[in-house]
Amino acid sequence: MQKYVNDIATVVGGSLAPLASASCAVYLTGTTTLASLYSDNGVTALTNPTTSSDTGRLQFYAADGRYDIVCSKAGYATTTIADVLLDDRDTVSINDFGAVGDGVTNNTATVTAVSAYPKVYVPDGTYNTTFVNYTTVPGSWWGVGQIADASNRKLAPWYANANAAPASTGSANSLLTAFDGDLTRCQFPVGHNISGATTLTQPTTGYVYVNEVYPHFTYLNNTSGWNQSTSGNDGRTQACAYRTKVDNYGQGDCVAYNGTAFVSGTRAGSTNFLANPAAGLFAGDMTAGADGVYLNPYETICVDSGYDVACVGIVNNFVRTNATGAKSVFWHGYRAQNQGTVTCDAVISATGLWVTGLDLAMSDFGANKGAVSLKANDRVYFNSTAGASGSLNAGIRTTVFGTSWMAFDSVSGDMQLANGSATQFAVSNTASAVNYFQALGGAAGGSPQFRAVGSDTNISVGYLTKGTGFHFFYSNVAAPAVQFAINGNQTSAVNYLTVRGAVAGTSPQMTATGSDTNIDLSLITKGTGVVQYGTYTAGVVAQAGYITIKDAGGTTRRLLVG
Repeated sequence: MQKYVNDIATVVGGSLAPLASASCAVYLTGTTTLASLYSDNGVTALTNPTTSSDTGRLQFYAADGRYDIVCSKAGYATTTIADVLLDDRDTVSINDFGAVGDGVTNNTATVTAVSAYPKVYVPDGTYNTTFVNYTTVPGSWWGVGQIADASNRKLAPWYANANAAPASTGSANSLLTAFDGDLTRCQFPVGHNISGATTLTQPTTGYVYVNEVYPHFTYLNNTSGWNQSTSGNDGRTQACAYRTKVDNYGQGDCVAYNGTAFVSGTRAGSTNFLANPAAGLFAGDMTAGADGVYLNPYETICVDSGYDVACVGIVNNFVRTNATGAKSVFWHGYRAQNQGTVTCDAVISATGLWVTGLDLAMSDFGANKGAVSLKANDRVYFNSTAGASGSLNAGIRTTVFGTSWMAFDSVSGDMQLANGSATQFAVSNTASAVNYFQALGGAAGGSPQFRAVGSDTNISVGYLTKGTGFHFFYSNVAAPAVQFAINGNQTSAVNYLTVRGAVAGTSPQMTATGSDTNIDLSLITKGTGVVQYGTYTAGVVAQAGYITIKDAGGTTRRLLVG
């Protein structure tokens, strides 16, 4: 005979409420046969169905066995509690059925028989069996003793063999229904409800943990451990608050830890998302207590063991359907925040062999196309090295930045390309530009090109010097020599030369061009040099006319033409 006591509740307005003065029928499990109930230990019969108290409490005595309880009340949802086990013993022990934990006796038959109970206690000792291995040991066990298989390999003190689908399942979407299913093979089903406006306290500043109301609180204090090396982490131990080993020989996923979170509601008067409730799958803090220690919030090792496998270090799958952006909400795949007063070394760092450093080829960056975004004057460096520096070992971070970089300069408004720590090329800004330069390489036997390109049909190209600077044209990159120069020292010039090519059968032209009506063309030699024309041929020819020119002094002269 066993006493049953429970506070019956139902859902009212989305919350649990006592099901007071309800009619509660107790059936033999899986049938519609009403069980024999008593108000005491098997002496005074109790009517079945019986009635819950005005606080929703249901209590009765019944013989050992399994029962289904159905409580109903007009206007309320019916509450069903299935497969209730009543047993006089506080705990079902394997020893109650004749098992002997001497490490010799064969307990196979006993283990098989008692495994029908949801959970069985195993007292101190080793309980030998002839089961081939852990996969063939039935039941759910707990205690300080251990069951051993045919090879004397011992099961964990807490062990369950879930080799069949549960008889029923709950709905994990609510604490009200999460444990409605068959939990006989679930080792630690824990339900926990935290409610009340002040239960977690109401701090005015800082961040508060209230360990006393959490479903689990572990405090690991370690004063042991070893590190053999003084220059690295070789020969090192690890103390763990939780250690899990996972082997997946089946199909689908098998993970060490999995979480599902849901968050709803906002802080009254909030103007920023940080003031609203949050849900997290992992959160914590780390604090150093001595120089040189290592704060390591997350680290994994992935080894392919020679097999052709896939590996992704971190995957964040986002499903965003609302981009209103109220209260400064945003979505970041990764965000590093330095809240200290000195600089950290690198936001992202990598070592070893990689195909790509930052691979964004599969992304869509919208209208802005912002694959990489830097603020003004920040640089992209080239030819940097990560050598040793002071007490810092090599291969940790960039210690010498290269002398080649590109950046946007906020003072000049130029996009600069530097080499040797000096700007070598800069691109300035023309508002609403539609025409621009295009540089092309040359194939074998061809010439590289510098083109004017844009939406206009005809595009001129301008080359501007600074101050009195010249335009120089060189040849032979191995031994540069000036072949042509344009003197830029003529302020307010209005007249200039135009050079034009010619089609077949005509001559190229060099033309004086400008705003003046009449423009002379001057060819001025240096020192005693002369202007040369064509090839001289000896002989006398009859005068046919003349060409008017001016000498270096500006005096008009005439050249006879035969």
